[in-house]
Amino acid sequence: MEKLQNSSEQIDETRYREICHKMATTAIGEYAKNTEDLGELDQAVIDVMTEPLDLGPEPVPDTTPLERYIGIDSEEFPIFKEQAGLKHSSRERKWSTPTLPISETLGLMVGDTAKIVAKISGKSGEELAFDHVIYLDKSARPVSWMVDEFWEDFSTKERPQNDFLNIDRLRMFSMLGVEANGNGEIKDEMSGQMRKADDRDFIKRFESLPIEAQQEYLAKLRCLFIPNGIKEENPAEIMQTPNELEGKNVLIIDEVKNSGATMGIAKYLVEKATGAKNVDTFYFWNAGSYQVNGSDWQMGPAPVWYAKDPSDWRGRGVMDAQPEYYEKNYLENPNDNSRALAYGSGFLSVPLDFAKEPGQKSLELVREIRKMHAYYQRGQVLPAMSELLSVGLFTETSKMVREKLANDGVKFVRDGTENDTYVRLHELTTLPSD
Repeated sequence: MEKLQNSSEQIDETRYREICHKMATTAIGEYAKNTEDLGELDQAVIDVMTEPLDLGPEPVPDTTPLERYIGIDSEEFPIFKEQAGLKHSSRERKWSTPTLPISETLGLMVGDTAKIVAKISGKSGEELAFDHVIYLDKSARPVSWMVDEFWEDFSTKERPQNDFLNIDRLRMFSMLGVEANGNGEIKDEMSGQMRKADDRDFIKRFESLPIEAQQEYLAKLRCLFIPNGIKEENPAEIMQTPNELEGKNVLIIDEVKNSGATMGIAKYLVEKATGAKNVDTFYFWNAGSYQVNGSDWQMGPAPVWYAKDPSDWRGRGVMDAQPEYYEKNYLENPNDNSRALAYGSGFLSVPLDFAKEPGQKSLELVREIRKMHAYYQRGQVLPAMSELLSVGLFTETSKMVREKLANDGVKFVRDGTENDTYVRLHELTTLPSD
């Protein structure tokens, strides 16, 4: 994305907004097949998307499902091999967060990706459940990469349009003039004690603002979904201008639930700003929670690319929100699209030059997602299906996954007494033996 990193260079205006929002996701599984657009994307991403995959040997024809599912070398996945999970020892009566076997990690990633596709796609024989998907930057962006990579494995329907919003709980409060401390705490009005700020606090504060201030806040979000940008920064006019989400069924996706405040704020703002018909929310990863020292509760391990340090943006394809980036671009390249991006820049991440990222973690994650997909298609990844089935047994996705596994020799029965039943295979591939 050399052109996007240097905003003084002129680029195709009709493509600018799409690239800014989608450059990482559209590179995966879409633009890599569309050669006339490759010149507008980071060459480093193109190279990773088109390079031959270095996979282990093909399973021999008489290999059992179990031999295939535990036969992947974890060293092929430098990022995914570090994924931790939440385990409970009944013998020791305590929780731990060990590094998972690579077979279990890949199974969880594929299973949770299938779960997301099932949610978006909906039931067999029906239209898409959602017309538009919004992923919350930064940590949900790799989720969009996996959904794009696996979409055709889990749905026959056309993938809906998607966008990205950077809605950080603390930054949203700051935009309202409320400063929370480093732990996300604010002073409780009743007790005077410090406590975690949540979406109810945000909504209460927002609705106490003058109508004009509310309208300006919402207009900065709405303008990002107005085709071809805005003529001027006029909140009243922007709120009357049709946008892409109006009357649509919208799904907002985040990578993992902690307090739920960020998702609550995102849902509220999208509903108020866009006039969407329905706004639903969904999480990719179930981290679980466990007690520490018999009293305090703590969130279990998040997806391996999730950074506990908010200042660490590496490995997710974008950087933090930096309004000055889009403001500078507008000054140097003034048009309706760049004006909208500058006005709504508080909700946008900044593009990343993948090749210059320290450690190139984003490129490696792209590579590992491609490799995981190839192993799944080979029949060497057993997806975790509990989360998928909780979305709905009768989704098209559930049917496609079951048929794929059945073709790979997996039997679906109620118990695990036979070696190649799903229950038995799932149990064996989650043991730390590989």
